[in-house]
Amino acid sequence: MVRWLWNRTSPEVQFAPLQGATARSQVPPPLRTPPLQSLVVWDGHAMKTDVDALAAVASEVPGWHGAVLRVLTSQAVRPFTRWSYRQVVRNRHRWFGTACNLPADRTRLLP
Repeated sequence: MVRWLWNRTSPEVQFAPLQGATARSQVPPPLRTPPLQSLVVWDGHAMKTDVDALAAVASEVPGWHGAVLRVLTSQAVRPFTRWSYRQVVRNRHRWFGTACNLPADRTRLLP
């Protein structure tokens, strides 16, 4: 998910590993403790997780990818999206592997 968002958002969107110093100072321990079960987004006002986090970042994804993400996180289909999100989280290591592969350019990565 992080790599997908990294590749589709503007350079102003920054990322912080949940094991890093930024997350230790901003994110509550239950959200940073393995097994990591959620995307966590700080939108400038509040911390959001899972589908709410996707909804918060959807406006930063341009083009048809962003349009699809905004539809999937709309209130009308959010229960289905939440169920689907949990299925992906539950099976992500089996489907995608365990590594979070980030691009070599780490300028958007917070400590």
